[in-house]
Amino acid sequence: MGDFRKKLIFEITLTTVVVLSLAAGILFFGSNITASAVRIQNARTEVLSRWSSLNSLALLLGDYNNKAKEYMGVMEQAVPVQDQVFNLNREFRALATQGGVDAAYTFVEEQKPEAEALGAVRYQLNVSGDYDKVLRFMKSLENFRYLSTIDHTRVERGTPRSTMVVQGRVFFRD
Repeated sequence: MGDFRKKLIFEITLTTVVVLSLAAGILFFGSNITASAVRIQNARTEVLSRWSSLNSLALLLGDYNNKAKEYMGVMEQAVPVQDQVFNLNREFRALATQGGVDAAYTFVEEQKPEAEALGAVRYQLNVSGDYDKVLRFMKSLENFRYLSTIDHTRVERGTPRSTMVVQGRVFFRD
C-alpha cells in the first residue's frame, strides 16, 4: 500500500504541476494574445484611416487636375506664346478700324521670360480720331484679348481730331 500511496502522490503532484504549468502558460500567452489583438486592432484602424485619407487625396488630386486644366485653358488664351505677339500690329490695327480711329503701332522692346516670369513686348501706339472714339479705343485696349498692361497714356483733346499716345506691354510665355 505504501507503493500505491507513493505512486498516487507522485501522479497527483505530477498532474498538479502539469495543470499549474498549463494554467500559467494560458495566462501568459492569453495576456500576450490580448496585447497582440489590441495592437492588431489599432494597426487595422490606422490602415483604414490611411486608406480613407488616400481616397480623399485621390479625389482632391482629380478635382485639382480638372480645375487646373480649365485654368490652363484660360491662361493659354490670355497669355500667347512668343510667336503670336509678332501679330500685335495687325491686332491693334483691327481694334482701331473697329473703333473708327487711326493707330500707328511702334515696337519698343522685347523682354525675355526669366524663370517663372512672363516675357513682354513693350509697344507704343499713336492714336488719332474723334475724342469719344479715342476714349472708346482706350476702353477696348483695357479689354484686349491678351494679358497686357498700359503703362502710360497721354490724351490731347483737339478739334476736329484728338490724339492719344499709349505705352504698354503685352505678356507672352515660352
